Amino acid sequence: MIVAPLQVLASVVPLLGKIVGVGTGLFCFVFGLAWSLMIIALAWLFYRPLIGIIILAAAGGLIALLYSRRSAKTSGQV
Repeated sequence: MIVAPLQVLASVVPLLGKIVGVGTGLFCFVFGLAWSLMIIALAWLFYRPLIGIIILAAAGGLIALLYSRRSAKTSGQV
């Protein structure tokens, strides 16, 4: 709901609106997945530390992937 105005603004050109909608949806999915994995991992650290550490590493990997993709785009690489 926070990024929906971006899609509405881009929907002046129908194809552009769909592209922006897919892009923001994919970004929000990956971002939400990383945050939910971090919260789940913190909860599991108390009861099952090994599982919590594994999930925390997966969340850290997702965050690192997002960060590396963003820095690669700003430096001109794909």
